[in-house]
Amino acid sequence: MAKKKINFTQIAMQVGGTAAGAVGTEIALNAVAPTMSPMMKGLIQIGAGGAAIAFDGGNTLVEGIGHGSIAAGALNLARNFNLLGGGVSGIGADDDTITVDSDWSIDGDNDAMTGDNDAVTGTI
Repeated sequence: MAKKKINFTQIAMQVGGTAAGAVGTEIALNAVAPTMSPMMKGLIQIGAGGAAIAFDGGNTLVEGIGHGSIAAGALNLARNFNLLGGGVSGIGADDDTITVDSDWSIDGDNDAMTGDNDAVTGTI
């Protein structure tokens, strides 16, 4: 069986282009439109990445830039729709305490429910 020759130059161009596309589109959009929503950023990045790939002319670096731009755009869209597991600000839990905000919680260890003058009904 013949050994497959690895083209390290092509791999470096692809990896470098991908990193440049991801970081570069973030930097460019933050410079041009710093208040743009993550959804709009994501859509622009995905469109720009697709265009780069479509018109790359076989250039590995440009193709990598397109892939990086698409990846950054997908990440921005995931942030926009809160799909990254960050949850909702102010809500959290561990194995025995649920905190809804800074002044209301349920503590399973002490079988207690606390809040600022919040009416509590039911049992724990």
